Amino acid sequence: MISNPVTWVLFYVHRYLRLTPPMMLFIGFFTVYAPYIQGAFGASEFNTIFEEAALCKTYWWHNLLYFNNFDHTDEKSSKTCYNISWYIAVDTQLYLIAPIVLIALFFSFAAGTAVVTAGCLGSIITTYILFYDYNLSADGFGNGNGNDQNRLVYSKPWIRCPPYLVGLLTGYLLAVYGNRKIRLNWALSICGWIIAFLIARACLFSSYDYDNGSKWSKFSRGTYYNFDRLGWAFFVCWVVGANHMGWGGPINNFMSHPIWQPFGRLSYCAYIVHWMVLYYYLNLGGPVHFTSTWEHVSHSS
Repeated sequence: MISNPVTWVLFYVHRYLRLTPPMMLFIGFFTVYAPYIQGAFGASEFNTIFEEAALCKTYWWHNLLYFNNFDHTDEKSSKTCYNISWYIAVDTQLYLIAPIVLIALFFSFAAGTAVVTAGCLGSIITTYILFYDYNLSADGFGNGNGNDQNRLVYSKPWIRCPPYLVGLLTGYLLAVYGNRKIRLNWALSICGWIIAFLIARACLFSSYDYDNGSKWSKFSRGTYYNFDRLGWAFFVCWVVGANHMGWGGPINNFMSHPIWQPFGRLSYCAYIVHWMVLYYYLNLGGPVHFTSTWEHVSHSS
């Protein structure tokens, strides 16, 4: 199968046909409708909505080919056609190179692990270099250059690849060894969950002082940017792996409940539309008072 070119053609075609139609349909809707919801928030953000909609009229085909995350090369602007679509582009670009890891893992686990490790190290080193050269902000809020952060690191695949690579390796391990229900001592299982949640807590709250005015060095900012996302990837991989192996207990019962299945199928489209929904409510002229779903819809439409 791995040497069959049809397999790899279908590998890419199936992905493209799944992602592209809903995204491009919504970008068309956004381009036409977005200017009509311009309000105080949009104006305060330098007419963000108008600019994004105008860019979509010219550069929509960049989204169609999934390289729109490279559009904001102009130092004066970080806007692209429907800004949040950068993530779909990055995810697709990483999907394009995923076979490098998969083929390496097919031949040997050591080779696959070496490719993953090399990719992570290359990304980490590149991030440090960019933070030192451009004095970048760690998250766009604290000290450092926030204008270049999105342009140089935030939406670039070589910076975003470590979590993706760790996820590929985890998926391989579960595919190969997932049916072997390894019994783990309850104390070790609890320790694993505690460590995982401590890592997640560090990822979520370690920048609190920085965002409230604490000055971080370039090295500290680069370190946070590198290991915040990598740490979160390890946390997610533990949650997936531990639940799959039967170490999740009540957490697994909650997360594996069938009620989440329809929401999981809607998550991609929800991601696509959520930015437009935020734009709409941020630009309302007054506060929204929720009393019922029907009244909420009728009064805001």
